[in-house]
Amino acid sequence: SDFATRLAATPKDCVPTPDPSDTASVLFVAYEYIERWFKAQGKNSKEACRMLRADVLPKWYWRDARTITSREVIELLDSVVQRGSPGMANSLAQMLGHMFRFAIHRAIVANSPVQLLCKPGGKTRRRQRVFSEEELRAFITHLPTICRKGKRAHVLMVLLLTMQRRSELALAE
Repeated sequence: SDFATRLAATPKDCVPTPDPSDTASVLFVAYEYIERWFKAQGKNSKEACRMLRADVLPKWYWRDARTITSREVIELLDSVVQRGSPGMANSLAQMLGHMFRFAIHRAIVANSPVQLLCKPGGKTRRRQRVFSEEELRAFITHLPTICRKGKRAHVLMVLLLTMQRRSELALAE
């Protein structure tokens, strides 16, 4: 379709630009949300764009945002849970709620269809994944060949040896 072509032609960390006459579609709301909220505040919009491009825009890009119902939001989130991504459904629900609150603030919609009383994916557990000894040995041995830039290999080794989160290491003084 025409939109699939536009989506493919747009960088993966962006939402396609809506038509100039479009002032109320879900695509327009998503574009405004990314441009006027995320980027205006200097926030990283990659994850929000990825979620919008993967689950929201293919189904609703053409829809008038004022016509999206709570039931449709629930069905969308249920489809994400059913494909085996309950944590992603929770993240998408949170992001959609924020996006529609933004749209209310910008006077694009009168109220939000995202009126969830619980997380659609339920309570998610943190992953407890650890490297086996073989995986750890392979990781350390092949680190220089995995990383094209030498600095990345050093950074990964420091993360591994200090057991720090990457954000904690990046913010360290």
